[in-house]
Amino acid sequence: MSEKAIFDGVTPNQMSFVTEHFKSHGLVKGDTTSGVATVHGVPMDYSYDNASQLLTVAIREPSERMSVAKIQDLVGRLRQAHDKTAYDELGPGYNHVDVTMENNSGKTLIFAGADVEDGVIDIKVQDLPTGQTEYIFQAKSSTASVIGCRGDVTYQIDPQTMVTMSYHLHGKAIHSFTVAVNGQNAKMYRVSARDTEAGYDCAGAYTYMRPTVVVNKA
Repeated sequence: MSEKAIFDGVTPNQMSFVTEHFKSHGLVKGDTTSGVATVHGVPMDYSYDNASQLLTVAIREPSERMSVAKIQDLVGRLRQAHDKTAYDELGPGYNHVDVTMENNSGKTLIFAGADVEDGVIDIKVQDLPTGQTEYIFQAKSSTASVIGCRGDVTYQIDPQTMVTMSYHLHGKAIHSFTVAVNGQNAKMYRVSARDTEAGYDCAGAYTYMRPTVVVNKA
């Protein structure tokens, strides 16, 4: 059963901005009055009435992946992006993920690569000796993108065993952080992550996650 998100007071210029933003990422088939948007693989029918300035978005198959709260967050930030010229003041349009790692593996963890889908990344620690805890990387949204940040970062325990962290922050309503150990000697280690919830900084100007990843011997 579909669920609807309704936005009032959406100006024609805001609607044009939102529509073109989704189109630029290949997510919309339609125009500023009606069409289908597909976000995170979930189709949504939208319609806009110019006279009443009412936008209605019907999520065909609501789920944890895409809910009314998430589409309200996304469209709300895009409307803010249209109205503000200082993007650093945008409501949760600037996203940053600050990751700390605690290494109790008995090995030096070595940065092995990053696969960035959205945003940019700054690797702060290349080698993390055992027994140390360091702030290892920051991922963040590209300037004024309003898209958020998403990707994977991998550290090597040994040449056959890797720790991979997967992050996604797209406003407080859309966020995830997971960590896994894979490879030949994976059963010799245990990994976990805490503090993976998203929050707001500066009265909502920034959305953040500040996870801590712990790598232990099994």
